[in-house]
Amino acid sequence: MRLFLNNISKKLNNIYLKKKLIFLYTVCAVVPIAVLSIFLLKETKERLLALSDSQIQSNNQTNRSMLMSVTSLATSVSKIIASDNDLLKIISTDYKNQNDVYTAYRNFTLLNEFSNNHVEITDIRIYISNPSVASSGRYYLITEDIKNTDWYRTLSQNHTEITWIHTDSFSNDASLYLMRKITIPNSDYYAILAIGISNTYLSLINHDQLQSTYLSLDDGYVFYSTDKEYIGKVLRLYPLKNLRNYFSSLYKFNDRKILAMESTLNAFSSKQTFHITTISNDYHQIMQTLIIISVIIVIVTLVPLFLFVTFSNRYSSRLLIVREQMHKIARGDLKIEDNFLGTDELGQLFQDMKVTITEIQELHQRILKEQKEKDQIALRQQKTQFDLLSSQINPHFLFNTLETIRMHALLANQTELNNIIFKLGQTLRYSLEAKGTTTTLNNELKHLEDYLEIQHFRFQDKLNYSIQVHPNLKLENISIIPFILQPIVENAVMHGFSTKKKGGMIEINVLIRNSNLLISISDNGCGIPQDRLEILKKELSSYKDTIESSHIGMHNVNNRIKLYYGNEYGLHIESIEGKGTIVTIQIPYKEV
Repeated sequence: MRLFLNNISKKLNNIYLKKKLIFLYTVCAVVPIAVLSIFLLKETKERLLALSDSQIQSNNQTNRSMLMSVTSLATSVSKIIASDNDLLKIISTDYKNQNDVYTAYRNFTLLNEFSNNHVEITDIRIYISNPSVASSGRYYLITEDIKNTDWYRTLSQNHTEITWIHTDSFSNDASLYLMRKITIPNSDYYAILAIGISNTYLSLINHDQLQSTYLSLDDGYVFYSTDKEYIGKVLRLYPLKNLRNYFSSLYKFNDRKILAMESTLNAFSSKQTFHITTISNDYHQIMQTLIIISVIIVIVTLVPLFLFVTFSNRYSSRLLIVREQMHKIARGDLKIEDNFLGTDELGQLFQDMKVTITEIQELHQRILKEQKEKDQIALRQQKTQFDLLSSQINPHFLFNTLETIRMHALLANQTELNNIIFKLGQTLRYSLEAKGTTTTLNNELKHLEDYLEIQHFRFQDKLNYSIQVHPNLKLENISIIPFILQPIVENAVMHGFSTKKKGGMIEINVLIRNSNLLISISDNGCGIPQDRLEILKKELSSYKDTIESSHIGMHNVNNRIKLYYGNEYGLHIESIEGKGTIVTIQIPYKEV
């Protein structure tokens, strides 16, 4: 856990202060506010939906209970009327004159009694097939025109005892009618009882409801609605989503999202079903409320964020000025701006930096003066040493001497000795003439081969060598710095084969990989102990001015490569004690 926190702390330390401040504000303020806002919005939505759903359910159940009550009442009234003997007598009697018909109508008061005593019923009428009766008041003769009406055809097609129909052709206050066919045994006459349910009564039940109610039969046509324009029309709801744990669901209605609940009621003594639909527009209001709350939350969050970003930008810009001035100082430019605004911590830091720069300038002048004096002394010392070295030996004297010895060896038929003296002369000449910063790989390999040939002459079978070069390489066109191969080979000869009596082998391989020139020098000598190898690798990983090691030549080569080509180049060493060592030189591939 502590390691994890330390890693986070290190990463935060690498982020610019402006981004760090904004990140911390986002993590500590914006994210918690966002999480809390999401929770509050979700909770608010759920509570508002639950409240609306409860109201919808209550309204729906109220209308269902009301519809059950009035349809049950109408069914009971229809049974009483249909079984009344006086009514059956009126239907089955063949009247001789119209006065007898009207007298029979007046004497039968049961229809008026039910209509007057029950506010739920607004209309009771009887259609009679007996041609001797007359149409008057609540009594109607079934004519051919009536037989051609929709309600009559619907009644004829249904074979149930009671049929419910919706029509507005009977009464202005009734759209739902109970139709009951009354038959008389041993008679061809029949009658149809129609009982209309009062729309006024249904409206009284729904007058204080906030939701809209739609009552319909199986065919979908609305026979009652608090929204009167839908009476006689089909209610079209398109389901969108079932709300979990709620009685209502989400629908699309008139291009708007609404909450609705539908329940059913089986009609008494009929196969028909009533549909009670309750619709609420609360969903639109709920979403508007949530949008308003969301806008308020966004404003409350973004305004402080804007102020915080503005402050951090201002603070960061002043901090950047300080950083730029310090960079100028680091590059050696000690002239900095003098118009830094503010006396806060940054302003005080800037003033302290100005005082420090003044002291640095004075110290710099003193150092330059002292360094100039030291350089003059060192230059005089170098000149003296050079003069001493130059006076010690003349290179031409060495070449002439070696050439004289070689000629005597040749005259004495000492071919091998002649060849070694020639190689020694070439080695000396390369060492004296390679005064430039670079040479060709071809010259460096020839110098190395001369050196190996001399060592082979010295040690015979104790030391053998092999030089392998990639066939596509043009050695004379490849540029490298001189004297980077022979010191490593010399190191292998001195340390790798010190205990070996014969069979020693040094292999040199030259190749190109990923735009780099790789030269590996491997030997089968005694190798390097693991603890010493780790120390040596650590020493070779970076440039060091001072070297305290037995592998001085290797360190010098590594330092020269890093100084000339960069720290990513240099030597890489691998060794197994008792088996041998591989040193790989990596430098960039450059052509002359």
